Amino acid sequence: MSLYVKLRRVAGFSWRDYNRGRLAVLYLLLKSFGGIVGRVECFLEVGDERRLFGSWRVEEFSARLGGLGRRLYGMGLSDLLSTTVYLEFPVSDLSNEAVYPGYACLYFDPGLRRVYGDLEFGLYSTERCEGLVEFFAGDVDLLARCMEEFVSSVKSVARSVEVAKIVLAESPDGLAYISEPSLYRYYNSGRSFVEELITTALHVEPDEKLRSTLSVYSRRVLAKTTWREPAFKDFVEALGRAREVKMSKGSFALYSHSPEAIPLLYRDLVGRLLKPLSDRLSENEEKIREKILKVITGWGFKPL
Repeated sequence: MSLYVKLRRVAGFSWRDYNRGRLAVLYLLLKSFGGIVGRVECFLEVGDERRLFGSWRVEEFSARLGGLGRRLYGMGLSDLLSTTVYLEFPVSDLSNEAVYPGYACLYFDPGLRRVYGDLEFGLYSTERCEGLVEFFAGDVDLLARCMEEFVSSVKSVARSVEVAKIVLAESPDGLAYISEPSLYRYYNSGRSFVEELITTALHVEPDEKLRSTLSVYSRRVLAKTTWREPAFKDFVEALGRAREVKMSKGSFALYSHSPEAIPLLYRDLVGRLLKPLSDRLSENEEKIREKILKVITGWGFKPL
């Protein structure tokens, strides 16, 4: 039940700049949660060995990034790729009545990054709170504001790095598939949201005809054409309201107080959009656009 963050290197920046930027993003993630994160203990895990690097208040952490970076990038490549920057800290609940044990990780191991993303932020399970999903379920709007601030700060401070995706889910599978229970999902573009919708359908749907049809076409072209159609955006918003899923435009984010609401929205989009759209689908972008409009209006939805 953690928050998983995937990052992307911005074109024109070196890999060294990118990795230094990733350290800054770790600090910005802690900072985005305001005063609920307490004093941070920083450990370096290399393989099975863990060593304390230092202990600071969150506001002091940014001044320590240079030393942390020198320690990391002074390692040999094999050691670096088996290293995790591991943080532990207390997290105050939203009413400041209880404190829970929290953690954050910055992964360098490519295998771990594929599963958990570049960053993971969570709570250890206790009798009072099982994890971060339960922690934010009562105030998911606060989480959305914190993540909006986080993404904005990364754009202005860590310019070598782009936030590609953020997911607060019940398991790491939620990072890859929208069908998994999740409280919050951020995408760096609406097209990325549609690509994940198609990828999820190809992975989990039992309808062989749907999977075989979608697999023929370029996900990027299909997603781009779908997202560029204003009626589709209005359609998703209407379905989201029915499932009590809120959305923010700009990049694109979905969030709800229930972790089951977004998977239900996914089921609606499969049944009302992908299945009808996949019937006699064309490679031509204009014909795809016409088919999207036909499918949407066929459900009685009138574009705004």
